[in-house]
Amino acid sequence: MLKKISIFILGIVLTFGGILQVNASSGTISVTSSASTVVVGNTFKVTVKISSSAALGSWQYTISYDSNKVKLQSGTSNVVDYGDGTTKSKSYTYTFKALSSGSTNITVKSYRAYAWDESLMTLTAGSKTVKLITQDDLIASYSKDNTLKSITVDGYELTPTFNAETLEYTVSVPSNIEKITLNAEVNDRSATLTGTGEKEVSEGDNIFELLVTAENGSQRKYKINVKVEDPNPITVETTDGKTGTIVKRASTLTKPNTFNETTININGEEIPAFISDITKLTLVGIKIEGEEEINLYIYDETNNTYTPYKELTFNNIIIYPKEYNEYPENYQKYEIELNGEKLTGYKIDKNSDFFLIYGLNIETGEENIYKIDTKENTISRYTDEETIYLNGTIKNLQFIIIVLGAESILLLIILICVLISKNKSKKLYKKIIKDYENKHNKEKEDVDKKEKIEESKDKEEQEENEKKEEIKIEKIEVEEINKKKKKKLSDTQKLNNI
Repeated sequence: MLKKISIFILGIVLTFGGILQVNASSGTISVTSSASTVVVGNTFKVTVKISSSAALGSWQYTISYDSNKVKLQSGTSNVVDYGDGTTKSKSYTYTFKALSSGSTNITVKSYRAYAWDESLMTLTAGSKTVKLITQDDLIASYSKDNTLKSITVDGYELTPTFNAETLEYTVSVPSNIEKITLNAEVNDRSATLTGTGEKEVSEGDNIFELLVTAENGSQRKYKINVKVEDPNPITVETTDGKTGTIVKRASTLTKPNTFNETTININGEEIPAFISDITKLTLVGIKIEGEEEINLYIYDETNNTYTPYKELTFNNIIIYPKEYNEYPENYQKYEIELNGEKLTGYKIDKNSDFFLIYGLNIETGEENIYKIDTKENTISRYTDEETIYLNGTIKNLQFIIIVLGAESILLLIILICVLISKNKSKKLYKKIIKDYENKHNKEKEDVDKKEKIEESKDKEEQEENEKKEEIKIEKIEVEEINKKKKKKLSDTQKLNNI
């Protein structure tokens, strides 16, 4: 309530105070932005600060901006505030969101302030212009310059002479040089550069790359080949088909775990090497032509061969992969990349996270098939215990299946026999019924035949009787006729007699 009353009184003072007071002090209202260029869709902050050398009493202002270009997301656009007798500056922060490309001015208007002694202050108000651009405009504005201004190797000259468009150079240094310092400078300060500094070198070619990345992301590589003179280089062919020179400087080699430093004789020269009492392997450094790094190779003195030496480290186990041809059935050969190294592994399925390799344990000297989990980057010895157990289980299941199959077959045979028996009984029953029907039909036929014969006899008797009756009737009729004739004759005779 007190604050509301104070603001009310402050409004009256700000409105009418100018009539009663005389200008006594001055102040400024500044406008600053967190960014002068903003991508459409992004937000930025604007700070409005009122300040004076004298204590501020009360003040008011309104912030003005183009609502078609930016949207106010936080902060009060109309400010009315007061001091405490010691306040000489006060800041207000606003958050805007860029809506469309172009430029927008953020200013203050309708501003007024009074000093703590109630004198009207003379204010100077500032503004801030912010450029609004699209993402495409931003990318287009990035510098494309990815060239170098210079390349130098301390104490030595480049061949050929430096040119920003020439990408490969050579520097020759004496055989006793172990380190060089490589310097370079970019043409555009917005570009970044990697690859400079102190570099270790060894006999033969030492290739270093300088990578320049422009502000827009485009890159350019410069190659510097520092050739360390070697009066008697030992050039060898490795078992993986590469050509290189044996490294004669021990300081450029890194000793693997479980190996000890030693020297061996190759072509009459003492060569730094590493030997393991556990695995009995001997390693030497070889610099392959065209490659910057020095790699370790297994030196076989008997066969005079150099085989690449690779270590796979998992949960404190170090494995040297070896050739092997007796992997379990159903495992197929695949090329695998693991920890940046390409190697051959065996999987049950192409998409499986697990694969098998055969390797030598550097710490124990034991050789085993190892199972590697690429998802969790772990390794363990592979054994066929599970397979044996599963095979035993499968055999048991097969036996059970065979027994159940035999029982099923037996039951099927019994069922077939029952069905056959039933079928025979059914057939016999049908035969009996049929025989009965045949016998009944025959008896019926005999009866019918007998009846027909009797009917025929009766018919014949009837016909004979009828015939006899007819004959009798005929006789009677003849007799009657004869009688009539006789009577007539008698009458005639009588007449004649008369």
